[in-house]
Amino acid sequence: MTVEAMVEEISMRELGYYLALLEHQRDHGKQRLPADLTPDDLTILEQLRERLAELEQWNILNRIVDELPAYECRTENPILENHQDFFLYFFVLHKARTQSANKNCMRVFRHLNYCYRCFKAFSAVSRTFFNTKENLNSRDNRIPETTG
Repeated sequence: MTVEAMVEEISMRELGYYLALLEHQRDHGKQRLPADLTPDDLTILEQLRERLAELEQWNILNRIVDELPAYECRTENPILENHQDFFLYFFVLHKARTQSANKNCMRVFRHLNYCYRCFKAFSAVSRTFFNTKENLNSRDNRIPETTG
């Protein structure tokens, strides 16, 4: 399986996990990643990091959000399911770009209110993202035991 195919095959829940690792790494450096990551995990993180670098060059959140239907998705495949660019931008890059955040968030959340399938995808990513961030932060904030 190619690296690109491996990245495309990750579930929404796994995507939330990798996004949290990616953000944690950007904030704290590579040395702060969990030691139990597999070579596949590191490969997926590298691919997502490269895609993130591409996305940073373009301000495409408005275009991504404009693709969202005003209400429910009318297709069998909801737009947010497996839309890694949206989640990379929304969870990792969007927090740094607040100029159009209000308009974009309102449109996203209005769509999520009407489209249950996109809501399920969004909640799977966000739940895992925030749980992973909490676990990483609590691990980093542990006070080392002293001997003596």
